[in-house]
Amino acid sequence: VLCANNLFLIAALPKSGSTWLTHLLSVVPGMVQLDRSKIRDFPQNPKLIHPHDISFEMLNSAPPNCLSFLKLHLNPYPRNFYILESFNAKTIVLIRDLRDVLISRLYHIILMDDHWDKKRLLCLPEESRLIESMKGIVPQISLNIIDYFSFWISTWIDRVSSHPNETLIIKYEDMKTDLFSVMKSIFKFYDYKISDEGIKAVILKQSKVHKNDRKRSLKNNLKLTGRSHSTFRKGSIGEWQNEFDQEIIDYFKLHAGEVLIESGYENDLSW
Repeated sequence: VLCANNLFLIAALPKSGSTWLTHLLSVVPGMVQLDRSKIRDFPQNPKLIHPHDISFEMLNSAPPNCLSFLKLHLNPYPRNFYILESFNAKTIVLIRDLRDVLISRLYHIILMDDHWDKKRLLCLPEESRLIESMKGIVPQISLNIIDYFSFWISTWIDRVSSHPNETLIIKYEDMKTDLFSVMKSIFKFYDYKISDEGIKAVILKQSKVHKNDRKRSLKNNLKLTGRSHSTFRKGSIGEWQNEFDQEIIDYFKLHAGEVLIESGYENDLSW
């Protein structure tokens, strides 16, 4: 298999289907997960300003003659863009309707013992947890979650405009509706030579490995380890319509209404 780019780099908005995408890439012939393989010399404790940054040594660990992939919730900061440009790295940016992201995020927080905001949220009435989870202040960044996620999406979209040949936006919703076309666009982006039949085989193999994810609860999926690990909960599109009340809608529009328009999920603020 010929590939002009040895590293498939995923910069993903949390709860946007990035675990699903890594599961798909993990069954691609010749592909190895850079940070979870014994045959890759990935730094175990890279020196980073923030946990969602990248370093020269991280990208240096991807051998030029072998295929690797790496998933990060990469901060769209100039210091990280500088490193990407130094390596001529191509980046897939995975996004999702931020309204659904914030709902999924809350359900995950409640089940994660080590999450920085879990204790505060559990002390609140259940009906106020969603809007309060949007107001949580991200450690080391000093922005609340909704503002940080809005900044994250908007800045990566700007990155596509300034570096269109090195950056590809993928939407979770498109993965749900036409996974074959999405995977084909990813392989084309990285000049990975694979037939349509090969793509279908990758999708089928991944679906078989994780066929039981939808049958288990999120709690049980999170308990799985290794290649069986899954963060699948519901995977719904438009779940926010059942979860958002008017207070949340108003708050969201104020803080993130424009990014919904910018990312193509709404035409205006009349939703």
